Amino acid sequence: MNIMIFNAISYSIEYLKVLLLFFFLLGFEYKSFRRLVTVSVASLVLVVVYSYFHNEKNVSFSSTIPIIVCVFLILKEKKWVFMSFIMYMYVCILDMAINGIMMYIFHLSVERLREYDELYFYLNMPTLILIIIFLIIKRKKRLEFPHNISKSQTVLMLVGGAAITFFITTIQIIAFSDMQKKFIRPTAIALSVCSMVFIIILMKQLNGMAVNQSLKNENLMMQRMLKTQEEYYQVLLEKENETKAFRHDIRNHLYCLSALYNEKKYGEFEDYLAKLTDNFSKLKKNFDTGNCLVDAILNQLAAKSGNVKIELTGHFSDNMKVSSFDLCTIFFNILQNAIEAAKKTDEKYVNIFIGYMTSNLLIKVQNSAVSAPVMQNGRDISDKSDAGHGYGIQNVRECIAKSEGSFSMNFSDGIVTTDIVLYGVMIV
Repeated sequence: MNIMIFNAISYSIEYLKVLLLFFFLLGFEYKSFRRLVTVSVASLVLVVVYSYFHNEKNVSFSSTIPIIVCVFLILKEKKWVFMSFIMYMYVCILDMAINGIMMYIFHLSVERLREYDELYFYLNMPTLILIIIFLIIKRKKRLEFPHNISKSQTVLMLVGGAAITFFITTIQIIAFSDMQKKFIRPTAIALSVCSMVFIIILMKQLNGMAVNQSLKNENLMMQRMLKTQEEYYQVLLEKENETKAFRHDIRNHLYCLSALYNEKKYGEFEDYLAKLTDNFSKLKKNFDTGNCLVDAILNQLAAKSGNVKIELTGHFSDNMKVSSFDLCTIFFNILQNAIEAAKKTDEKYVNIFIGYMTSNLLIKVQNSAVSAPVMQNGRDISDKSDAGHGYGIQNVRECIAKSEGSFSMNFSDGIVTTDIVLYGVMIV
């Protein structure tokens, strides 16, 4: 086989494994799809050019550095570059484990692999197929993997992975270089199987960590929403008392208005009527979204917003298959951040739009802001210090992911625009 073609295909297989594992299975964010494609194509071209001038096979075996460089250029947060190296190491472990099993089944030796280039592709494709299967399972079961791995866990993954890599590589080289050593080959297979079991257990533990963190976030979110609802119901109770008092005095007010009008004291009549109208307007509910829980959150946040002007356009339909908890989580965090940012500006405004397009729910929030929101690992950063703060946007993303929706937040000309689309949530 032509050297350039061999190296291009082998590199593409290795690169695709890391790409699918890191960005799609584990869910780390990349800067843009355009950059992802550009960097990927450029790296493949460089491999082909390198092969043309150096005329060497098996570039993929020394492809670790090029792949890590590509991940560095694509990654949105550069601090995860080291984690990409660890993930690539585990891809290699999975490769070796599967290779060992297949070499044992088909009675292949290291020497035979060197003679037939096609065997390399056959041995490395199963790992790629396995990653794709994991990706399908993740999407169907909505599995999540944590991005807040501690330093001790990172070190454990690195040391454990390095030890397994060194041990399994040594055993496999000895076992499959000399086919006469029958007793070593079962040992290599046992190590391969154990390595695969280890990786599966590791993936399950990572998913368990993500579930635990998600439950903690939901618990904190629930506590904050319950507190907000409690405060809102207290406000409703106070307004109910004010309404009773207003009803009690309404006859007296009407009598006074009638007297002022009959006596042609029009100036006093207008002042009295203006004060009465102002008191009456205070008794009305400020916002009505069509969802009582969102109303509680929106009205309470508005009551604490100071002189921030909040405008609402649109309302929710009764025929939606999205939970009130998810809806409240989205609105609570987006509006809390929007109001917090608007308070620091001269304009001080927040505009909310709720609409529909076929079966999709559209939510747009625009607010004045001094600067763009600072994000770290999918979390918003500000000067608040209450428990659980910083997970707001992360919680919003998780709720949106449940309906496979889209989320974007942009800053331009002193305005932060948050666009949310929940696909297929309308019952038509």
